Amino acid sequence: MLTLEPDGDEIYPVHDLIRRLSPQDADYDGLHQVASSLCRYALLMEILTSVTKSKRQLLDVLDREQLSLLTDQHQQWTRHGTTTFERLFGRVLPFLEPPKTPGLLLGILNQDLKYRPVLALLQRALQADETPIALLADRLDEGFRPEDVGVAFVNGIVSAATDLTNALPQFRPTIFLRDNILRTIQQRDQNYTRNIEGQLLRLHWSEEQLLCLVARRLEAAFPDAGGPDTLDLTVTRTDQARWNRHTTQEYRGPSGFRKVLQLTLYRPRDLITLLNSAFFQSAKRSTALISPHDVEVSADEISRVRLEDLLKEYSDVIPGLREIIDAVTGGRVFLTSDTACAALETLASGPTDPGARQTVRLYGVHGTLHELHSIGFIGYKEKPDARFTFCHDGRLTGVSFGADAEIMVHPCYWRALGVMPGEELPQGSAENIHDDYDERYRAINVTSVAADRRREVIQRIIDELGDIPVDEEHDGFCAWAAKALGTLLSGGVRDLERAGDILHGRITSTFDLWGSIQDEFATGHLLFLVRNDRTLTVGSITDGLDHAKARRDSKLVFICTRAETDTIRKGPELDLIRQAFKGPGVVIAHVTGKNICRALGKLRDPTNRNEPARFIRNAIDLSVYSYSQGVRPKEAKKRRRQKQPAPVNRIHCDMLLVVATGIERDALLDAFQNHHGCSVSEFHGARHTYFRIGSMSAKIFLVQSEMGSGGVGASLSTVRDAITEVNPENIVMTGIAFGLRPDQQEIGQILVSTQIMAYEHQRLGTAEGSSSRNPRGDRPKASARLLSRFRAATYGSAHDVHFGLILSGEKLVDNKATRDSLLQLEPEAIGGEMEGAGLHAAASDLGKNWIIVKAICDWADGEKSVDKASRQTTAATNAAAFVAAVIAKGGFSRRGRRAQ
Repeated sequence: MLTLEPDGDEIYPVHDLIRRLSPQDADYDGLHQVASSLCRYALLMEILTSVTKSKRQLLDVLDREQLSLLTDQHQQWTRHGTTTFERLFGRVLPFLEPPKTPGLLLGILNQDLKYRPVLALLQRALQADETPIALLADRLDEGFRPEDVGVAFVNGIVSAATDLTNALPQFRPTIFLRDNILRTIQQRDQNYTRNIEGQLLRLHWSEEQLLCLVARRLEAAFPDAGGPDTLDLTVTRTDQARWNRHTTQEYRGPSGFRKVLQLTLYRPRDLITLLNSAFFQSAKRSTALISPHDVEVSADEISRVRLEDLLKEYSDVIPGLREIIDAVTGGRVFLTSDTACAALETLASGPTDPGARQTVRLYGVHGTLHELHSIGFIGYKEKPDARFTFCHDGRLTGVSFGADAEIMVHPCYWRALGVMPGEELPQGSAENIHDDYDERYRAINVTSVAADRRREVIQRIIDELGDIPVDEEHDGFCAWAAKALGTLLSGGVRDLERAGDILHGRITSTFDLWGSIQDEFATGHLLFLVRNDRTLTVGSITDGLDHAKARRDSKLVFICTRAETDTIRKGPELDLIRQAFKGPGVVIAHVTGKNICRALGKLRDPTNRNEPARFIRNAIDLSVYSYSQGVRPKEAKKRRRQKQPAPVNRIHCDMLLVVATGIERDALLDAFQNHHGCSVSEFHGARHTYFRIGSMSAKIFLVQSEMGSGGVGASLSTVRDAITEVNPENIVMTGIAFGLRPDQQEIGQILVSTQIMAYEHQRLGTAEGSSSRNPRGDRPKASARLLSRFRAATYGSAHDVHFGLILSGEKLVDNKATRDSLLQLEPEAIGGEMEGAGLHAAASDLGKNWIIVKAICDWADGEKSVDKASRQTTAATNAAAFVAAVIAKGGFSRRGRRAQ
């Protein structure tokens, strides 16, 4: 008994043999002749191997020279592997060059490989023995493609088996072929009718045969079924009647049965699975009649399970597979390769799953389509009259997704994706779908080939570095760095653009290590300065720092060199890195080509998705802890492991809320917790304790200062400390204020600063014999961005909000005459408070957005103590509610603005 069950690893080399042993202009007939000759030789040598092992006594009829010939050929054949096509490849390999005509190849087989002599000696040895030598050949559809070489290979096996059957009567081959492959051979082989058709036993499931199959199963499952809604089968027990007996009206008759078949692509096992599930659904309703609802539910569930199985098997091999599938389909089941590529281009540049971006970047858009094709999700046809071709073993290569190539999502996934076409598949359309094998009833075997393909792509990038000279004005290293870093960081960095020797990209992942890098360094951007130098130089560091200063949003600068190590010794380079960190707060990190290659190498395993972020994080930590802070190596390693203490400007927030009293603090926390469902936790900085408010789109911190602007712990020092410790982008001073016009204003009315004036800055003089007061301070405007956000939030709001000039001073005003004098000093003022001047001084010095939002609690008229607690609570609550509502509307998160 001989068996032939090749897999893709065996078949593809034979395809290559056929191509390379054929002239370049060979047509199908030429390829078929080469394939037939090779397969004839392979089968003959396998017969010789079988006879040598199990029927050695038959060779006794041969003389010593003849036996020596067979023994030598057998040994040379078996030394090249354990399977048929491994041996064929190894045996024929020395004769590959130059290409041969079919006639020359036949001469090689006869003269060098002894085909004719071996056949003649086997004929003589087997002449007196009638015991059959059986061959069972299966899995010839593994990796099959309906193109010239693929068809020629399978047809070659069929032709070879036919020829050897005529030459060796004891040889009894049985070859199992799928019907679609046989149809292809029938169309291509001119001698099909004469040589193949007469030896063919065709197992084809017609509609009538499928109905018969179903009817027999129904009869076995429901032998005594009956009821008022069934047909009487005592007279006519036809297959159609048996089917009608167990279906509702919609599925009765040939047209009704065809509706079910269209959901199964006319495949027997699909049909059985669908009906088993449908009858299970009907049994829940205590009936043996399946309805359209039962079939639809079953079809949906089967499709969903198949898609889940596909994602489960391949998501580790193809990161971001689900996002890629959604992008390609986009509500379509039929599309062109151009449309699919455009969708993948958008996916690669959009704010999407980092794994999906990495996959598209690694393989390119066409390569990603190849991946989807190799796992059987999409099929293609290169010619309008061709069939859609699918593959499911992760092995298929060489597919050409040209601009005019038609693509179809495999029908088994349509329902799971919710992209069913408007009309059902027409009858017979299943014949236009070619599958390698039916993946829906055998486990999808994730072979190493898909992973190998990923490793090969990454290894090519790594190998390219060795071909680039060092210490030359060579653009190659910059181009390589752009390619390598673009691949490495594609999961977390978007729009990595190159301008000369500068690479600049922005972080888009907001979770895991990428998110922590964004948060702790107050930057969403990475800047790479690429230099083809053996060492890190002062000039490179200076250039990197200049680029960072030119872009205020770049706090992380990586200088990429060709150095052997990223270690930085004591000297001007280290001094400059420390100065950059302690001064403008820029982190200068050193990375090398070797480091990049090492990180890329770890990406060979697609499950190492955090490796790119770890690569960036390690470079940053080495710079911050070891170099910028001047810590000894052993201690630096300990600090990097513990991540303590946090260096300057490694924490940031989008919004800092500043209050001066406990009432103001409690009102804010209550507004966020009880009205917006936010969480509150404490964060201990070096000088202050902050409340961190979670569950908002923006990252929010709250700090409480002492009353006033200039004292110890007052707003000026508190805000300055907070800018150092939590690095806010926006600062809002909120709480309570005094009103100036009791006849026009009300307790609880909210005041928002368009400008502020520090009324303590005055010139006290004498004019015409009387004292005079002249304001000396300016009237700084609140930040335009914050003012715009708060103005917009008043639309449709129930809050009573007024915008205008707010006075700020150190004195707690509770005297009507003093109040009136302030109003006389600034007639446009709408209110006054004590902390705003300190806020403005600290925020403006360090380039932060600021605004004051407070509500009126009294009139500064000497009656502050009257109902003080109630009025302050009302004012603080109103101001807090308005601030929380404005922040909840969004527009303050750095990430959110970038995404927009």
